Amino acid sequence: MSTGSRINNYRDIVTDFHHIIKPRWSNDGVNIKTVNEQWIKAISEKYKDDKLTLYAHELLLSEVHIFYNHPSPEPIAYDQLALVMKGGGIKGLAYVGALEVLQDHYEFDWFSGTSAGAIAALLLGSGHNVKELNEILATKNFADFKDANFFQMLRNLILEKGLYKANTFVEWIDELLSQKLESNVAVRLQDLPKRTTVYASRKDKKALIFDSHEAASREQSASFAARCSMSIPYMFTPQSSEGMRVLDGGAQNNFPVDEILESKKDSNFIGLYLGEEIYKPKRKSLLLFDLISIFTESTDPEILRKYKDKIVVIDPSPISTMQFKLSSEEKEFLLEAGRLGAIKFLDKRSDFNKEDYDYNKRKKLLEEKRKIITKQKRGKRVWFKAKVYAVIILIFLSLCLLLSLIGSLLLSLISSI
Repeated sequence: MSTGSRINNYRDIVTDFHHIIKPRWSNDGVNIKTVNEQWIKAISEKYKDDKLTLYAHELLLSEVHIFYNHPSPEPIAYDQLALVMKGGGIKGLAYVGALEVLQDHYEFDWFSGTSAGAIAALLLGSGHNVKELNEILATKNFADFKDANFFQMLRNLILEKGLYKANTFVEWIDELLSQKLESNVAVRLQDLPKRTTVYASRKDKKALIFDSHEAASREQSASFAARCSMSIPYMFTPQSSEGMRVLDGGAQNNFPVDEILESKKDSNFIGLYLGEEIYKPKRKSLLLFDLISIFTESTDPEILRKYKDKIVVIDPSPISTMQFKLSSEEKEFLLEAGRLGAIKFLDKRSDFNKEDYDYNKRKKLLEEKRKIITKQKRGKRVWFKAKVYAVIILIFLSLCLLLSLIGSLLLSLISSI
């Protein structure tokens, strides 16, 4: 057997152990010794390689020692374990990658989020598993939600304060939830099998909260809650609640950790945060961008410091919130960014080693991919600017020609009088 093949087999053995064998140790009534013996036998029969069998045996001895002498943290340390997901538009696809890893170590019974996080929360709260979530989000063309032509956009913006009504979004989420729950009517929040909390913004409240367990909101349509939470100002028309405009939840609670703990103090949580892994000093920007940052991210540094051991940080750059269309390459980039963010987070546990998942190698490949995508996006921006300048020049030249023709016509009329 070649060295390369043996290395791949080592990797497969480690993955098999952590994904299939080790999770079974925590199940009630399981005889760990029997499970381990059966696995060693299966490895021996599969590979017929003494070195690989010995490696699997050594891995077992090492992990069994850790398991009995340094028990891993309880999956649910308090009364409930909530998953809190930050808003981030299309970048929320990275959450699927993170959950692919986290699902082997935690069981969530409460899902919450804002904007993109709200969509994921509703789908998970309705019973969709991570694989189904991946199939839904990775195959969806989110540009479908931009459901207006040029003239409709102008009308919507003037009369309803947003370019798109996003009726296609409401229909999409309604259909997904109804199919999952086999419902012949629109799904309400109280119909969701797991607690789900979605955040939106309204001027008279610290947060407009839609909660499947709270009497004030549980009878609301689930799709309405999601639509309110993703009402990006001037992009999508604001919804209405008690006669007041409702805007994107990110305007007030883009990462609603404190709100979750305030509503139920005996709950633990894991947060999924879209942002830089390593702090980078911010360059001076336009006042408008500073104001937007104050509204959407002013509490983020405090939350990250306070709960750093409970937050999975995922860096989705250079993918932007408003990028509604992704290439297959960009989708896989976001998924892998989520996976590696979760692996790095789990590495804090005594029973987890990120190098069992080739973290450093995969991280290096991800950073190389990030550079490529950044370069591609920069090239697209240059090309877009060039087209805009070309159109402006063409319009200017057309106006000059028109004025010249009008001038010539006037001169000919004056000379003929």
